[in-house]
Amino acid sequence: MTRAEIVPVDPLHIRELCAVLREREAAGFRQLHQDPEAMIAQEVATSFMVFAGVVDGEVIALGGVKCAGLLSDEAYAWLICSERVAEFPIAFARSVLKVFALVRRRFKTIWGLVAADFPSSVHWLEWMGFTVEPPDAAGVRLFWYGERPARN
Repeated sequence: MTRAEIVPVDPLHIRELCAVLREREAAGFRQLHQDPEAMIAQEVATSFMVFAGVVDGEVIALGGVKCAGLLSDEAYAWLICSERVAEFPIAFARSVLKVFALVRRRFKTIWGLVAADFPSSVHWLEWMGFTVEPPDAAGVRLFWYGERPARN
């Protein structure tokens, strides 16, 4: 039986996930000329809440939320996944829904950005109840839950 769980992030999770990133995400890091491990470590270090999605002991996703301060009611959400996420759609969705419920209790508005050429992610965000805007000139789509953030 598959065991899916959300656990606190351990620094080793970052290295493990970077070894198995989805090709689309790995390509994004290459395009930015950035080291995925360093960028994800920075996201983890600067996030208010962070989570690791683990299936049968293997990290398949890391995510978190960032906010301007402890009293902020708005949070920026981020998520990085491995190719194996697609193998566990129901377990992944259930786990994310639990985390999303926790984040919604804390923040009035949750927002983020998604590449327009990542249609499965856009569909998944809409399924979760996010509003997803049309892509901007750079091919990036703003998504949010709650009130629309004051972002351009």
